[in-house]
Amino acid sequence: MRKRFLFFFFFIVCATLAQDNFLFWIQFKHKNQKDFSLDRPEEFLSQQAISRRKKYNIAIDSTDLPINENYIDSVVKLSQGKIKCCSKWLNGITLELNDTSDFYKIRSLNFVANIELTKVGNFQQKNLTEPNKLKADISPDEQMAIDQKAIHNLPFLHDLGFYGEGMKIAVIDAGFYRADTLAAFNNLMLLGTRDFVSPMSNVFKQHSHGMHVLSIMAANLPGKMVGTAPNASYLLLRTEDAAQEYKAETDFWVSAIEYADSIGVDLVNSSLGYYSFDYDFMNFAYADLDGKTARASIAATMAARKGILVVNSAGNEGINPWHYICVPSDADSIITVGGTDSELNHFEYSSYGPTYDGRTKPTLSAIASSTAYIDTEGNVSGGNGTSFSAPIVCGIAACLWQAFPELNNMEIIDLLTKNASQSSNPDNKLGYGIPNVKKSFYSQTPTDVAQIDNKKVWIAPNPFFNELKINIPLGEIYEMEIIDINSLTLYKKHITSTESIRTEHLRKGFYLISLKGKNKNYFFKTIKN
Repeated sequence: MRKRFLFFFFFIVCATLAQDNFLFWIQFKHKNQKDFSLDRPEEFLSQQAISRRKKYNIAIDSTDLPINENYIDSVVKLSQGKIKCCSKWLNGITLELNDTSDFYKIRSLNFVANIELTKVGNFQQKNLTEPNKLKADISPDEQMAIDQKAIHNLPFLHDLGFYGEGMKIAVIDAGFYRADTLAAFNNLMLLGTRDFVSPMSNVFKQHSHGMHVLSIMAANLPGKMVGTAPNASYLLLRTEDAAQEYKAETDFWVSAIEYADSIGVDLVNSSLGYYSFDYDFMNFAYADLDGKTARASIAATMAARKGILVVNSAGNEGINPWHYICVPSDADSIITVGGTDSELNHFEYSSYGPTYDGRTKPTLSAIASSTAYIDTEGNVSGGNGTSFSAPIVCGIAACLWQAFPELNNMEIIDLLTKNASQSSNPDNKLGYGIPNVKKSFYSQTPTDVAQIDNKKVWIAPNPFFNELKINIPLGEIYEMEIIDINSLTLYKKHITSTESIRTEHLRKGFYLISLKGKNKNYFFKTIKN
């Protein structure tokens, strides 16, 4: 009966909007790929994507293979349609059609597994800065720029020099209005931009939501607002048409995260979520929130399996009949970020879990009430929503990962959850709670020896008593600091050779030994007994 209703509704839509264009998701049954081989990944994967897989011992599999070009060509020729986006991971394409009668022709092809209407309407794009769909409640609050980092002890990592340098973050959003001209982004390290909604558009002239989100991580206005990971590099991807809500946007999202993989990003921040669309027949049901049904959720999990740390906002439906998290935040192996108020209690608008299959969601939480960000005039303002708590956590994760580059994405997630405020008693309002990067940092296994070009840099013994030996290669110079658990520097000295430091004055406990050189920094966690 439901299928009959959907087909009946499909005919009504087509008859009513006969002059409009349509988008369809078309999924193929198999790849049947003869032109490419898993033994020659360099022919279809970027070197960045290959390097990440090698670094973390991730196998290259059939999902990495391109879609069969013969299938795509056959569909395009049959329908005279236009390719809007593709997904090699899910083996499908989004096709723009003018004549809906082609629906049945395509469905009858023996290599087509599924075809689904995902958008109805014309494709005239507007330059949008702040439409109602994503508009935040604005209340200026510069102090929150400091507080929202201090809550997580992020200044501890920043003081050690971990500002996200070397980490690549993709931001998937609705547009990045004025991010190319505002002073807060003068030092932005930009990897590139891409618009999946309207490929010829300029992402810097679209919606401002993505710019606000980006500023929470990347803003660098000393004395006003410094983001959670200002020294990271950023890839800006637009997948959201803020004026409308159609299921095709989730397929743009899939294409974007695959593109992010090809660029070699380490993390993805997505402050987007879906459950309700302009046409009800496209809506997700709670039963779809199992991480295995919605295409965007499947792709988010696949990105995690390919070594990317995916951070997605939980949603802002907490007071509504649909109070659940939204797609793709139901995905497995990602960080779904909920929101707290200024008292660090659950922010009432923050969506919550569990997923349909019973998994705890959100994963972690951060400030979602009067969260500081940069507005369209370049000033520090405050906004509400998990759109703004997600980039706090994403920046935190980037800085922590910079500190421990030997860890993979799942180990970073594990490090954050095990040291969060509710680690021993997670719930479906705040998840594992509020992450604490200082606790996460000190909980990581102490490092005794680091290698540089076969030359050893080390401290000994570990644990130590009243003497600590620092070994560095001959001819190199390091600034050594002994830092306590409260981030206080207790001892500082330039080291030009192997040296023994007397430590009778130090109390028993954990210490960080920082060695900062011209080309390399080292951080050793140690204990005095």
